[in-house]
Amino acid sequence: MVIKMVGKKGRSGRKTRTDGLKARAVALYIDHMDWQNLATGKTEHTPVGWFQQFKRIYGNRWQEKVRTLIQIQVRKDQDERMWPCSCSGITKWHFRAQAQCPKCEEWINENARRIHGG
Repeated sequence: MVIKMVGKKGRSGRKTRTDGLKARAVALYIDHMDWQNLATGKTEHTPVGWFQQFKRIYGNRWQEKVRTLIQIQVRKDQDERMWPCSCSGITKWHFRAQAQCPKCEEWINENARRIHGG
């Protein structure tokens, strides 16, 4: 069994993954405020207050919390705004405005098929 490390080599605090998944970095852009450090005379960049507070509340679990919140929002959007079709055995989601899947030609429902003349 090969254990893959998560993150970059040489950085402390990264744990091995035992679930077989790989983690990749994605960009999450957070606004920063510029301020002048009077001791060094250099301009420093600090994340906006709400992000600092979020990291303070969740500590080293903040990235997992962001992933969880994204997953919850995607599930909610799928339930409210999309419909599933099974292209090649893989569930693909389409917006409700797209009444028919262009790949497998499945319809959102029988009514849509009748209305659009399929």
